[in-house]
Amino acid sequence: MQLRLRRVEPWTVARFAAVAYLSLGLMCLVAATVLWVVGRMTGALASIEHLVGQLRSSPGFHFDGAKLIVLAAAGALVLALAGALAGGVATALFNLTSDVVGGMDVTVHDGGGPPRPPPKHRRRRRREPGRARPSP
Repeated sequence: MQLRLRRVEPWTVARFAAVAYLSLGLMCLVAATVLWVVGRMTGALASIEHLVGQLRSSPGFHFDGAKLIVLAAAGALVLALAGALAGGVATALFNLTSDVVGGMDVTVHDGGGPPRPPPKHRRRRRREPGRARPSP
């Protein structure tokens, strides 16, 4: 079945984008926290802190984990809001261009069996020289 997509609601896309980006940000925050804990337990963070302290000439340098997590969460929130705004603007632009070009054709398959291949265009047969066209 073929459908023509002419309009998408910007508010719906913005909400979906916000939820998707918040979920992605939360997953990244959890992964970073796990890596932080593993790095602290194995001593890798202590080695990095020592190296940075030597490079900066401040021997008591250390990372503040709580502050880094709060900053990362704030960054994830800002990126989710920016993604929602960008999704809404992109949808509005799609709606404007859809008015000009007439929409976008979408083929939908019901899942009842294997999808049918697109119809093949038939080639016209060449007439042999000297033969008349068949009458309709």
